Amino acid sequence: MKHWGIFVPKQRHIVYREERIEPTPETLAKLSPPIWQSWSPELVAAAKEIEAAIALIAGGLQMRAADLGYVIRRTGGADLSPAQVFLLKRYRAWISAMRDQGRHVGYVVGVIGCDEPAALPGQLMGALTLYAKVNGGTLARARR
Repeated sequence: MKHWGIFVPKQRHIVYREERIEPTPETLAKLSPPIWQSWSPELVAAAKEIEAAIALIAGGLQMRAADLGYVIRRTGGADLSPAQVFLLKRYRAWISAMRDQGRHVGYVVGVIGCDEPAALPGQLMGALTLYAKVNGGTLARARR
C-alpha cells in the first residue's frame, strides 16, 4: 500500500481467541511426532530408511506423495555413493513388493516423507513390516 509515494506495510488483522478455527489434520500431523516413532525398533528403523531414501531423491523439494513416488522410481544413481545406491535398491525392492500385494505406496510415502496425517496406522505398520521382511531386516539391525 502506498501513502504519498511511500510504501506502508499492511497492518496485520487481529484475530481474537473466539475467532480462531481448529487446525487442519495436515497441520496437526506436521506439529506432532510421527505415529511410527512409538512402534518397535525394527519398524522405526524401516520408517527411517524409507524417509532417508525419500530425502535422498527429493532433497528440499516440496511435492505431493504421488509425484514423489514417481520421481524416486525414475531416478538413476549417477551421482550417488555406494551406500546411497544400496539404500535405494532396498527402497525399490519394497516398492515392488508393495505393488505386488496391491498396497498403496503413495499413502506410506506421504505419511513418512511428506508429513501427511496417518489416517490408517494399520496399513502403515503393515508396510513397514513388509519393508523389513523384503530386505531381510533393516540396516540398523544388520549393524548390531
